[in-house]
Amino acid sequence: MVNVIKKIVIENIKGRKEMKFDKFNNGVIANYANILVAHNGFGKSTMSTAFEALKNTRINLDEKDRFYKDPSKEPRITVEMDGEKKGIFIANESRNDFYKNKIYVSVIKSPIYAKDTSKRIGGFSTKSADIRVKTIEVCKVVKSVKIDYSVKKYAHSIDIKHTMLINYNNYFDNFSFWEMLSDNIDTLGKSNGVRVKTKINQFLNNPTLENAKNAYDNEIIFTTAHFINKLEKNGSFVESKELIYKVAQMFDFYNSNKEAIKKYIKFMKYKKIKDDINEDLKLFDTTNKNIKCVEKKGVLEINFGTANDMSNGERDVLSFIGNLKKYELDFNYKYGILIIDEVFDYLDGANMLAVQFYLQKFIDRVKESGRILFPIILTHLDPVMFKNYYLKKQRVHYLESVPSQEVDSTLLQFLIDRNIRKSDEDIVIFEKAFIHYYPEEESLETEDGLVSKNDFYKDLKDNIDKCCLNNVFDPLKVVAAIRIIIEKYLYDNFDEKYKKEIIEMHRTDKKIRFAEENGVDIPFEFYLLAPLYNDSLHIDKKNMELKIKSCYLKMCNGQVQNIIKSMIERVA
Repeated sequence: MVNVIKKIVIENIKGRKEMKFDKFNNGVIANYANILVAHNGFGKSTMSTAFEALKNTRINLDEKDRFYKDPSKEPRITVEMDGEKKGIFIANESRNDFYKNKIYVSVIKSPIYAKDTSKRIGGFSTKSADIRVKTIEVCKVVKSVKIDYSVKKYAHSIDIKHTMLINYNNYFDNFSFWEMLSDNIDTLGKSNGVRVKTKINQFLNNPTLENAKNAYDNEIIFTTAHFINKLEKNGSFVESKELIYKVAQMFDFYNSNKEAIKKYIKFMKYKKIKDDINEDLKLFDTTNKNIKCVEKKGVLEINFGTANDMSNGERDVLSFIGNLKKYELDFNYKYGILIIDEVFDYLDGANMLAVQFYLQKFIDRVKESGRILFPIILTHLDPVMFKNYYLKKQRVHYLESVPSQEVDSTLLQFLIDRNIRKSDEDIVIFEKAFIHYYPEEESLETEDGLVSKNDFYKDLKDNIDKCCLNNVFDPLKVVAAIRIIIEKYLYDNFDEKYKKEIIEMHRTDKKIRFAEENGVDIPFEFYLLAPLYNDSLHIDKKNMELKIKSCYLKMCNGQVQNIIKSMIERVA
């Protein structure tokens, strides 16, 4: 069963009366990195603001974030899910279906904010603002407790050498021990029962192999023996007399310190959280500020101080690491929604890889635990163009509506086939003369008959004209037209001695560099349009739909159309 979010509707938040997010690529899929792409101003922050305002019982929205700041306009979130949690979930100012249905929701966004500061100088008050990084409150501080235990004292009480037993004092700083103890806490809680005590006492009073084997018949004793065998890393399990002594000791250790042990387990889990966060922060911290968790007024927090003391990248990475760790700590339900609002858009290459590595490991841990998480990354940077996302399982969703497109099925099939049957004669002709400029006449046999190169070039020109006039166009033909225009310009401006070489050269970007190195004046539009003509015609069945949509959305942009017009005018 596939778990998906089919639709998200936001109402009366920020500048939007209603925003429908339903242009998903077969739904927002659980345990995938779902990358939602839209231009700045589309309304991505409306989504993050809405979910950030969710409290346990309702939406608690700041007045400034209400639609037209009108208190009568009630904010509302509606999410439609399919799969295990199929249904429609609503939150407004009087209900929160997410909390009610145990769906944990959180938002990670830019951590910076302005803090007003006032100073009095010579009787006058002056105000200014510092740019701060939001402090992350991780959890409440858990204090350690003292556990009094003497292995020698217990050994003396049952009249054996203490070396035959376990010195638990050596395990007090060992998180794995306390984690294993926590996993067995229910079993140990039954160790004071009459049947268990009878079996143990029978053995201690008469430590024969028969009484030992009789003790192993008890499920509580047998389970605890396996726990101790695993703790001591003894390998294969053997029902020995020596192990029953250690089981009896474990029962005494637990029942003598029951409440203290439970508190110490909580402390060790808290300490592990603190140590893990500090280790991760240290790994990513290049600020020389030694940023780490601190305990303040009963709260464990990460305080970054002023933003002026670190770069934007350092700030965003460290804040993301801290917030993701907090989300993992608070994510105690089976279902969760995590929205990451443009945090990655301003990172350099190395930091971008680092945070994706960190995010992917988190998603993997969630999946391995059997939980269902919808990670949603909001961005204005198209991954198809910028190639800046490398997550193992990712799904790109373009939020903007795409009108009907006239994609030539024959052209599309040739583009797909050129990756499969490169040496076939028709593919060689197609590659040489139909998607690159070729000065001589050529023709191509297609299912619709013979197509001449000149007729095809005319069709390409018609489509680029349609694009510039904002009419319906074929995006693949517009990309091919851009290539042909550029390469024809290069060919026409080359000396005769280079013309053959430029025709035989592969890749448009290489031809441009070669031309520039040999004195050809290159219009700057050729460089600006490179992301379109370099990548958009490299299509396979897997990425076909995504690439066409990405390409089309860019060409619908008025500024891109202006660049194309400028290029045409410059080379005319």
